[in-house]
Amino acid sequence: MDTTTHLGTGLIAPDATAPAAGTPPTPATPGAGPVHPRRRLLVGAAFVGPVALAVQALLSSSGLPRDEAGPWLAGLAEAPTTQVASVVVYLVGMVATLALAATVALAGRRRAPWLSGVAAALMAAGCIGGGGFAGMRLIAQVLAERGGPEAAEVWTSVQEGAPFLVLGPLVGLAILGTLLTAVALVRARADVAVWAAPAYLTGFVLASGEFPAAVTVFGEALVLAALVPVARAALRD
Repeated sequence: MDTTTHLGTGLIAPDATAPAAGTPPTPATPGAGPVHPRRRLLVGAAFVGPVALAVQALLSSSGLPRDEAGPWLAGLAEAPTTQVASVVVYLVGMVATLALAATVALAGRRRAPWLSGVAAALMAAGCIGGGGFAGMRLIAQVLAERGGPEAAEVWTSVQEGAPFLVLGPLVGLAILGTLLTAVALVRARADVAVWAAPAYLTGFVLASGEFPAAVTVFGEALVLAALVPVARAALRD
């Protein structure tokens, strides 16, 4: 009976693919991990904002609430159903813009965390002001359907009173937030894209409501295009 022990018997050959002892593990590639569905939903909702605001510009071409009361109310009275629909779409756009603000904060969290965070907070405050003005537009619609000089006098009082005094500065914060967003995107251009900041800022100016509806739609299209690389950066781990 052979009792000789052979060297290596019963041992398992080492795995050639395993890292050598003392070798640090290879870091994970950014963006390689799975993205949580809630973040995908948030970023997807951000794209609804520019689309909704473009649609409401097409639905409502009567001007802005700060315009002269008489002609503005007369414009609202011409198509009341369409005007109410535009307010509903506008509210959807305001809610979606909150998601856009959060997406900007996520996209700039590596290279401009504080700047993108402050910009997102200011944009969120602007959405609150925008939502308030949407409610005021519904009240104006009631006045427009009533008609007459008294309706114009009431709306003029609203323009000069507390509603505009409180909501106006909130909308102004959205303007400041947009400027800071553009700066944050410049700081984060390595993660986003070089052209995203100027496209976003230009789109915001054109979609401000100071221009015809066609220009507003084009501005929202620019914002939508700039949002594509921003969304990619926001979804990256």
